Amino acid sequence: MNLLTCFVFCSAGSYALCRLSPVAQFYIKYTMFMIWHLVLGLLVTIASLMTFSFGDTANMWWWNFFAYYLSTELLFGVKIQMLNTLDRLGVNEPCVFVINHQTSLDQLPFLKCWAPGRVSILAKKSLKYTLTYGLGCLATGVIFVDRKNTSQARETSERCVKFLKDERGKLWIYPEGTRSKEADTDMLPFKKGAFHIAVQAQVPIVPIVVSRYKSMYSSKDKKFDRVDMKVDVLPSVPTKGLTADDVPDLTENVRDSMLKRFYEISPPAIRQR
Repeated sequence: MNLLTCFVFCSAGSYALCRLSPVAQFYIKYTMFMIWHLVLGLLVTIASLMTFSFGDTANMWWWNFFAYYLSTELLFGVKIQMLNTLDRLGVNEPCVFVINHQTSLDQLPFLKCWAPGRVSILAKKSLKYTLTYGLGCLATGVIFVDRKNTSQARETSERCVKFLKDERGKLWIYPEGTRSKEADTDMLPFKKGAFHIAVQAQVPIVPIVVSRYKSMYSSKDKKFDRVDMKVDVLPSVPTKGLTADDVPDLTENVRDSMLKRFYEISPPAIRQR
């Protein structure tokens, strides 16, 4: 039996299992999603090495490039609809993107919300050790943070400010810090780190809102159906002239505007009994 025949049989068997069992569908699609990450990370790493620029934030573009051809809509049925023009993404200026966090799929809107220039992501340190995906992160200058280590977290914050000011980059942050485990939790309280960074660098904040999709994808409920996300880029929020004393109000105001838009673009919540 040649490789092509094996592939056809495996594909047909996987498709049949997905049709018969939602749980089997979850594990098959989730495994494919993890493999997709590893393949993407490997391709990004190779491209960075071939251009002799390993670790340069300008390499972040490679994630977008390879993901375009390895389409998540075709492979996993994840469709992302942009509701606003991309001119709100601060194309010609440094800024801090803040986005709500629901599941591991939340990294996909990053590939759609693409603006030219140097871009980095503030990510948890553990991602550094996820095989070729972690290598891809290192190759593209992802900034890792260990939130349990206060002194290191402070150094990371200073590095973020330096990136924004010296490299005039754009920084992607999930201000909730972690994703909610509960289906009926829409948006956790925001941590203030992203807003302190924006104020210290005196750069605008660009809120990005992803609609509710937990009824379509849930690792807790072992569900991975077709996922339709709506993504809206809200008007930027200036921070020039603001100080650390303004951060609490700034944080709450941005969260309130994001939560309001979240409800406007999301399908009705399915509450747990």
